[in-house]
Amino acid sequence: MNAYAEERWSEGWDAWLEPAPDKPEEHGNWRWWHRKAKAMVRREPGGSEGRAGLEAVEACLSMLLMQDQDGESIRWRPLWDIGGKRSALPEDLSVADRNRIRSAAEKARKPWMRARLWDVLWTIEQRRDDACEAVDAYLEIGWRGASGRPDYATGWRRAWRIVCRIGDRERKKRLRTETLRTMKEACKAPAEYDVEKMAGLLEQAGVTGKEVLLVREALEARMAEDLGRWGWEGTRNAAFGWAENPEDKVRLWKDGARRMERDARELTPIWKAEKIREVLREARELSIPKEVGEATGMQAEMDRYEAEIQRLRKEPDPTMKVIESAEFNVAAAAAST
Repeated sequence: MNAYAEERWSEGWDAWLEPAPDKPEEHGNWRWWHRKAKAMVRREPGGSEGRAGLEAVEACLSMLLMQDQDGESIRWRPLWDIGGKRSALPEDLSVADRNRIRSAAEKARKPWMRARLWDVLWTIEQRRDDACEAVDAYLEIGWRGASGRPDYATGWRRAWRIVCRIGDRERKKRLRTETLRTMKEACKAPAEYDVEKMAGLLEQAGVTGKEVLLVREALEARMAEDLGRWGWEGTRNAAFGWAENPEDKVRLWKDGARRMERDARELTPIWKAEKIREVLREARELSIPKEVGEATGMQAEMDRYEAEIQRLRKEPDPTMKVIESAEFNVAAAAAST
């Protein structure tokens, strides 16, 4: 690199990626970071090494880590894909760009930037040292999600897959220990953490005894928050997997049933009946033993819901109206044609 480029890639070169102080919601938004990097590229002289380096970094910021539908794989996806064109993916980077990214990663101060750059390099070149650098950066970022950074939980789960791939026992232990420590914090401030994803990582890492109780406590603390329908159901579904016995599952089911009743108050009879059917389907899928269902009152609740469905079938729906029209003589109409 020439002197100008060396100055550009000095220690802490990524300081310009700080979010706007008056827009904290943009802190951690990959699209925002990408736009800011793109703006920095435009300020560099065309054909300069400094511009080439920033373009390589911009390419890394135009990728997203996303979980596959199977819930197991976390892969790179383009930030945008429109009209047959897309943003960059790791395999698009040339050897020269990789060298520029390596230089930038070595001097970056921000852990999220280091995690991104080292992870991209690990994806392409599969070097153990790059993988370790990426994992260490993910560990430095932490699990906290209050700042709105979308890749927190995904990053840690990505880190777990990396350490499993390279067989790094020490870093696996650190990830597990830090996740358990953060889970304790989540019990006190559940709204700030993606508890269900932490629980998913710990399920893979393996927990026993008091650790299992800690996961349950954090999940239930998270459920007590006002998460909206989808967020709450996702957390409760995770809690079902950690339930110790059928009685715990019945309690969770009853919590969901009560929530359904609250949310369905303003619905029409048809939609209210459908919501009740969903609750009944869920109860059957839990396969609760008959004696437990009777002892906990679950069966009585299910019977009550069945009776409510029958009642709603007879209740007129205010949104359904009879459409009246003038009398129409089919024979006369046919004769006239």
